[in-house]
Amino acid sequence: MVGFQIGAKGKMGGKRRRNTGEAAKKRFKLEKENDGGAPKEDPVGEKAAVTGNHNDTENKPPAELIQEAKYYLESYRNRDKPRTADEPEWRFKKAKQVWILRWMYRADVVNKALFTIVLEYLEGMQGTARERVLRDAQQVVEELSKLEKVDEKDQTLQQKLERRKLKRAFQVAKILA
Repeated sequence: MVGFQIGAKGKMGGKRRRNTGEAAKKRFKLEKENDGGAPKEDPVGEKAAVTGNHNDTENKPPAELIQEAKYYLESYRNRDKPRTADEPEWRFKKAKQVWILRWMYRADVVNKALFTIVLEYLEGMQGTARERVLRDAQQVVEELSKLEKVDEKDQTLQQKLERRKLKRAFQVAKILA
């Protein structure tokens, strides 16, 4: 007689566990909307955020994420000032920091006023994160310094944004050095 029973199930009860993480849900939804084919394009650029692709010039985050980052940075700036009873105190949020570090060089996402607060925020950074941001800023400076100089009148929008990115990288490197 054979040593197994018909219909016997293993430890997992014979069923495969399904990945129920947020990324899997998004991927499943995109595949379902696309009738099981290749996933649709991600309009927000979340794939670039996950992969760390910082060269996504055509994608821009939603206005609500920009507003959340602005609120986070303003609460950081006012963290030592007295606040009302209903106003929560500032707390570090890793996800917000990652978002800010990802988009801080983009002048069309982080405006000039908000970038000044970002510089204050960066001054308070410590340890490995500070070293990594400094290294990234120096890398941006090296890459963009190689680009050819174009007269201001003849610059395209892309060239103007790259010039602003270079200036911001210089400022970040100066503060963190």
